[in-house]
Amino acid sequence: MTSPAKLEKLVSSEPELVMRNILEAISGKPYEKELDIKVIKDFVANMKYCGAKSGLDQEATDKCILTQSLHTIASNELLPKEEVKKKIDEVGLEKLAKKVGKAIEKTEKQIKDREKEELLNLFS
Repeated sequence: MTSPAKLEKLVSSEPELVMRNILEAISGKPYEKELDIKVIKDFVANMKYCGAKSGLDQEATDKCILTQSLHTIASNELLPKEEVKKKIDEVGLEKLAKKVGKAIEKTEKQIKDREKEELLNLFS
């Protein structure tokens, strides 16, 4: 479960990883293109909006993340608009918001796994 505070921490420490996981959740495939620093800053600003909304339940947090992610995607043309519209029509906003929430959880796990690997490498 991702709280607004946890989201803010993740976005502050690993914005590109969070963004790539969200793009993958929305498009259904890994995002291979380079992410410009301006785009990442735009994404971080949009996510901080959700992070500042303490007291949101999980569903509301996921919807906020999805909405702000879609703003970043549309304004920076990261995915074809028709592809995003089709995805929204196919699965609906509720399920897409849940997928985005899962992408945040995936990011948390990736970071924990990487930190564990780095610590284990100290002893090899």
